[in-house]
Amino acid sequence: MIAPSSPGLRAASQATRRILIIDDDDAIIRTLQRILVQADFGDVVVETDSQAALEEQDARAYDAILLDLHMPEVDGFALMHRFMQQMGDESYAPILVITGDHRVDVRERALASGAKDFVQKPFEPTEVVARLRNIIETARLHRRLTSFNEILAARVREQTAVLVAAKLEVIERLAKAGEYRDDMTGKHARRVGTLAGLIARELGLGEETATTIEQAAPLHDIGKIGVPDQILLKQGGLTEEEFHIIRQHTVIGSAILSGSAFALLQTAERIALTHHEHWNGGGYPNGLVGEAIPVEGRITAVADAFDSLTNDRPYRKAASVEAAVEEILRWRSRQFAPAVVDALAALYRAGVLAEIEERTDSLWGDRDPAAFLREREHWITATAS
Repeated sequence: MIAPSSPGLRAASQATRRILIIDDDDAIIRTLQRILVQADFGDVVVETDSQAALEEQDARAYDAILLDLHMPEVDGFALMHRFMQQMGDESYAPILVITGDHRVDVRERALASGAKDFVQKPFEPTEVVARLRNIIETARLHRRLTSFNEILAARVREQTAVLVAAKLEVIERLAKAGEYRDDMTGKHARRVGTLAGLIARELGLGEETATTIEQAAPLHDIGKIGVPDQILLKQGGLTEEEFHIIRQHTVIGSAILSGSAFALLQTAERIALTHHEHWNGGGYPNGLVGEAIPVEGRITAVADAFDSLTNDRPYRKAASVEAAVEEILRWRSRQFAPAVVDALAALYRAGVLAEIEERTDSLWGDRDPAAFLREREHWITATAS
């Protein structure tokens, strides 16, 4: 017989919910049940029909399972396979094998199948109790560690979202520094980013790439910081010298953004430098032709042109969406990449271009970290690369 449990062990055992015993030997079942009840293990469930155990028992409902290996119809290995499926590969399976089989290969197979410990038949009651308590305590600690890791991972995700949101806000404010000088609403940069992302998705570039372009494109005109106000805000035509100066905003912007280790700013650097290059080679600053222009530069060129046409500028009034699309179509294969223009036309036919303002407010208006994490989870990978 087992000596009465000590107060400490009794308190620990009272937290145990249920123990399951599966064995086809009635005498073994009765003995184990008596041992566990006297050791104050709580609710002890017994099953002599291994087929019924396979069909009806759920390992997740028990704190520990005592299992015989050799049973008719369904053996202990099949039951362990089923129980491991129920609990999942990452779970700690609190399975104690009760067996009279002393072969090493059987023990190795049982351990590989999910067993955590063995008790040999005939067994000593004290050994059964000790090994069972160890398994239950280990399973409890595993659950606590898993719960702690999940909480820690959630906190890391939350803090990462806060950092990414802060980074994007800094980028947005940097973009505004250039735009406030000739766009007092400060929304041109945002709208260009929104449309650039839509065009990238229409081109099938993939969500991660499209999001990177969407977030980087607002910095396309950051180089305007280096252009004098009397040129940038001049009403009417520019002289050749003034054209040369204003074209330097591409080079200035590229220089401001150069040298970053982040994919976002690397993309923004290419956009700043190339968004005024023309498909036919007539653009600036380097006269790139066709595919030599980075795709993000080609996309931003069309998005920038569309937004400039459809919003008031110091030198002219806004055009309608339809008129802006027609104008850009006229420059297809000359100033603008054909595929990008076609993507813009597809967005126009779908009615998307009429929603740019609303989409921009929706995309850029929410800086709540939790909402940002839910909606832009994929962005974390892009910005950390």
